[in-house]
Amino acid sequence: VIMAQRGSATAVVFIMATSVTTIIVYEFLVRPIVSRYFKQKKDDHNSERIKKSLPETMIKEMLSRHEAFFGSEGNGRVRDARVVVIGLGGVGSHLATMLGRAGVRWLRLVDFDLVSLSSLNRHAAAGLRDVGTKKTECVKRFIEATAPFVQIDSCPIMFDSRTKEQILSDDIDIVFDCIDDVDTKAILVEACVKKNLRIICAMGAGAKADPTRLCVAPLADAVHDPLAVKLRWKLRGRGLDYGGLEDPNHDGKVADPFTVLCVYSYEPPRCGLLPLTQEQRIEGANNFGALTNFRVRVLPVLGAMPAIMGHGMAAIGLCQLAGQPISPSPREPLSRKVKQKMLQDLKKREARREFGSHALPEQCDWLDFLSPELEYLITEVWRARCAVTNRKLERRPLALARWWRSARPFFSDGTTEERQSLPLVLVDELILLAPHLAERLDSALNIAAAQAQSRQSSADDTQQALFQAAANALGGEQQARRIDNRLQYMRVISCKGS
Repeated sequence: VIMAQRGSATAVVFIMATSVTTIIVYEFLVRPIVSRYFKQKKDDHNSERIKKSLPETMIKEMLSRHEAFFGSEGNGRVRDARVVVIGLGGVGSHLATMLGRAGVRWLRLVDFDLVSLSSLNRHAAAGLRDVGTKKTECVKRFIEATAPFVQIDSCPIMFDSRTKEQILSDDIDIVFDCIDDVDTKAILVEACVKKNLRIICAMGAGAKADPTRLCVAPLADAVHDPLAVKLRWKLRGRGLDYGGLEDPNHDGKVADPFTVLCVYSYEPPRCGLLPLTQEQRIEGANNFGALTNFRVRVLPVLGAMPAIMGHGMAAIGLCQLAGQPISPSPREPLSRKVKQKMLQDLKKREARREFGSHALPEQCDWLDFLSPELEYLITEVWRARCAVTNRKLERRPLALARWWRSARPFFSDGTTEERQSLPLVLVDELILLAPHLAERLDSALNIAAAQAQSRQSSADDTQQALFQAAANALGGEQQARRIDNRLQYMRVISCKGS
């Protein structure tokens, strides 16, 4: 001011420039940061105040529909659960918010990324004001505003081999994998299997649109999904048995196929990755990735598909936590060609059993079941897997075989008229086996039946001989009883249905 009074034009310009700069810096840099800081403090304070003041009667009313669904005991298990969600994009954000609404006691949210404008077409919790913020904080604020009684542990870090012990260190009930990078996914699945933690994985939701093609199944059964194929390849390379053993000659114990459950779509991708931009090609694609070795090209996403997948994962996980797990269909419906091939193979072996090695499949006219019943047997009862080895039905078809409890004799040297009077073979007398095991079982039962007939054994002795032959052919009495129980379950369900 003094210099201005003395007539210094330079001083006047300097003072005006300094003032304008100060105003701009305050309005556009300092003020938004300070406002956001105090707003966050206010939000945290309000959330904490609501959390402390929210009566249990209100919480009970908020969760009353789940309590009616699961029952008091089941809902109590959900409320006591400790859950980890890794990946808070389109799938993970919808999943996490539904877990929060369900009132799980403790929820760990893991994601290193920030909300971007392109996230808004599919993110469950983010709006324009959240762009540039951590996804973990965004989802945390949303859940605290909806269910402030849920304890949130926000972990804005990347899951990898260095952080896996930190993230999976607590007493966790279930882990949800919503990661879209296959290498990171493999690290997580391996860590969970080794720690005996339940895990549900999301496969690819990008470039897909048909909700009727979504399936819930073991990882080993996820077909026509590129991410699932790559993940299985990675896990096999690590020597991990995730329940997907595929050795056709293996008769021993393998992991439960439901060790790793996943949600996937068997719809073929409708579009591919977008091409690199001109800038990315000039400067090098590696300079544009979120992290080293992460995908740079963009995969088109219909926002509804990740949401549906996330909600599906929430439904599966909540039912598991409540002690009421669902029993998902293992794969898409069997093709007519596969069913026909399996049926023809069964007819051929049955015809040769009664008419000799030169018999034709057309001579077998004693199978009494329809195509839908056969599909139910394969997909629902045996879950498209060998009853002994857990090998899945895919490129190498499994075989149907008659079980020892079948009412129709396994050995017959009577006339055509006598054969026609014998009982028909019903669908609940069939089991699903690897082809070499089906041949082994047929041979063992044929020999046991022939020996019992030559000795003129009683009906009880014959039944005991057949059971023992089946047990010896398939790995022991325990295995045979397990198959018996599964067929008995099918008969019970069929009786209820009728």
